[in-house]
Amino acid sequence: MILLLDIGNAYIKVGKAEFLNNKYFLKDISYIETSLVTQNFETSSFFVDLILENNYDFIIFSSVVSKITKKLVALNNSKIMFFKDLLEATKTRILANKLIDISEVGSDILAMCYYFSETDVFSNKLIFSLGTANVAIFIKNNVFDGCLFALGLEPASKEILNYCSLLTSEKLRFDRFSFLVKQDTKTAIENGSLYQTAGFCELIANSYEYQKPICYLTGGNAKHVKFLLSKKYIKIGNLVLKGLLNFLNKNLNYFVKK
Repeated sequence: MILLLDIGNAYIKVGKAEFLNNKYFLKDISYIETSLVTQNFETSSFFVDLILENNYDFIIFSSVVSKITKKLVALNNSKIMFFKDLLEATKTRILANKLIDISEVGSDILAMCYYFSETDVFSNKLIFSLGTANVAIFIKNNVFDGCLFALGLEPASKEILNYCSLLTSEKLRFDRFSFLVKQDTKTAIENGSLYQTAGFCELIANSYEYQKPICYLTGGNAKHVKFLLSKKYIKIGNLVLKGLLNFLNKNLNYFVKK
């Protein structure tokens, strides 16, 4: 069995890949709050139970959290592999616009691009990853053509709350049934952030409309925003893990040799 990790700013997604009929399948996805790991990495259940005491053949991880990335790489364990290092080791080239320095692109974005490089290669695509950050990724003729970033739902709301001395920064709640301004300012900020994220998606999708892209939604906040959007968006979950899985199945010989 191989463990796949999508280490994000809010959550770590853990997927187990089991081998059946000559390929790996993703199953048993679980979640860990990233803050629980970064607070005390060496004693966290993530590190002790998953990393030190694991019975997996390999661990493949994507990470946008530099602290955890450095800790895992520093272990110098040949069975724990960073996705960007694997791309280099297997000489896998994710096609990109020649103006883009692929080394500056996050491993999560590369994993999502890899998923689509192996799936429906003939259409242009806009991928909206809605999490701690809102990210729009454009794939043109199966080539990564660039991306845009903006604050995600909770960071955007908290940023306003930080400047409002009469408001508290308690846990934010998103009300999917009512989006009109309510009597309290805090709820108005929360719901306004939903519209802001929806506008991020719609404006970018409109800008690329002449390219006729297929639009996808992924990330933890996709479920909050989808029903505010006027266009047809395809929601796809666990996209980073699915990209890692595609890479694993495409490079089975490399892992057999390891």
